[in-house]
Amino acid sequence: MFGTVFIAVAKPDVEPDIADNIWKMISLSLAEHWFRFCQMTAFLGQIWWLLLGIVALIVFLIIRVRKNRVPDIEKMRKTNDIEGLIAALSFGLDKLRYANRPQHEQYENNIAAKIRANAAYALGVFRDERAVEPLIESLKDANRDVRIYAVRALIGIGDIRAVEPLRDVAENDPDEYARTSVKECLRARGH
Repeated sequence: MFGTVFIAVAKPDVEPDIADNIWKMISLSLAEHWFRFCQMTAFLGQIWWLLLGIVALIVFLIIRVRKNRVPDIEKMRKTNDIEGLIAALSFGLDKLRYANRPQHEQYENNIAAKIRANAAYALGVFRDERAVEPLIESLKDANRDVRIYAVRALIGIGDIRAVEPLRDVAENDPDEYARTSVKECLRARGH
């Protein structure tokens, strides 16, 4: 086609009808190419938005997986990660708000309670004063084991801020075993 254009332009003695037909063919061809180009860019634009949506979904899922990742208490204990253990004290508490949970969610809550209890135990081993306030909050946990390990950790740390909350647990905890454990621990420490 471009050879034809070259001939039409180079030879002025070509009939005007042929030259007009050639120019019409070129202009039609250019318009057709432009239309196809526009269609292609629109298609690529749609693909671009689709890819952007896929990337956003992947980022969302990565953040969600990291947020819901089960804390490795043993690793935190070995690396002396007090902040990680303190964060693990609240693991799974956001899921406890929902009523009428299915069986698999009740199982997940049991696992979360075990993680919180292990975190409280590990914090008691370290006896770090940064853990006192989060452990005092753990005295209000719905799970008995978490409360008992929080009591033992607070008594092991021996911070004066924990005495009143511990006495409150000794008097008002709904579980008799928890009340007895707190009283024994307080007696052993002389409080």
